[in-house]
Amino acid sequence: MSFIGNYFIVFLLLITLDFLWIGFIAKNFYKIQLSSWVTQFNLIPAFFFYVLYSFMIIHFCFNPLYMLNSFLLGLMVYASYNLTNLATIKHWPICVVVIDTAWGSFMTFLTVLIAYRAIYYA
Repeated sequence: MSFIGNYFIVFLLLITLDFLWIGFIAKNFYKIQLSSWVTQFNLIPAFFFYVLYSFMIIHFCFNPLYMLNSFLLGLMVYASYNLTNLATIKHWPICVVVIDTAWGSFMTFLTVLIAYRAIYYA
């Protein structure tokens, strides 16, 4: 499959998995923990995050060490975001740091696992 095809598989998987997580599975968790900060979801920065993150996944994780690299990439990206928030936003919940970073690591791993199998074993 071409780079563009691989890219769109990863992009769609990321959006789907995160939509399920944020919109359904952990919706109440984020609402309770972050309701005083989040008033309206802004789609434009979110879209650009997924555009860039999809490229990073294709670049760093589609190799023989894809499983380990995908987990580590998710850990680094989500920990960077959450630890920066913890350092700069008063009362940023530590439970959000832990849960959101764990989710980002797992989501990245799962996205790469599914995409890799769809691309190379389909």
